[in-house]
Amino acid sequence: MSNRQMLFLRGSLAAVLMVGSLARADVISEWNAIALDTVTGSGRYRAYEESRVMAMVNTAMSETINFNEGRGPSRLLVTPPSPLGASSDAAAAAAAHYVLVQFHPERKANLDAALQRSLAQVPDETKREGSRIMGMNLGMNLYAILSSDSGIAVRAPRSLNAWDFAESMP
Repeated sequence: MSNRQMLFLRGSLAAVLMVGSLARADVISEWNAIALDTVTGSGRYRAYEESRVMAMVNTAMSETINFNEGRGPSRLLVTPPSPLGASSDAAAAAAAHYVLVQFHPERKANLDAALQRSLAQVPDETKREGSRIMGMNLGMNLYAILSSDSGIAVRAPRSLNAWDFAESMP
C-alpha cells in the first residue's frame, strides 16, 4: 500500500470517528474492525480497492448517523427536517452490514451474527427494528450511489420489497 493510499485510509477513518460521539465511536470502531477483517481476509482486493471498500463502509455509517440525527446538509442523502429518533448505532451497523454483504455475500453468516450483536444493544424492540430497516435502506441507497463510480466490480443488489426486510435477518 502506498503512502498516499495509507494516508487516504487513515484520513477517512479519522474523519468518520470525529463525526460520532463517544458512544457512537464504539459501534463505528467495531464495524471498522469487522470491515477490515472482512475486506483484508478475502485476499481478493488490491490495497487501493481495500481502502475504497473501507471508505464506502465508513461513508455509509456516517451518512446514516447524520441522516438519523438530522445533521446536515448531506452531499449524498436528503436530510430530514428533524431527528428521526431511531438508534444511530443500530442504523449505522445495519448500513455497514448491507454494504459489506454486497461485496462479500460469502461472509453473510458472520456479518449477520455481528449485526445481531450490535442490534442487541438497543433494548426497545420497535426502535431496534426501525433502526435496522432504516439503516439497511440507507445502506442500500449509499451502496448504489457509491459503487456506481468505484471501479470495483460490484454485484448489483436485487430488488427488495417490504417482505424482504423481515426475511433478511436470521
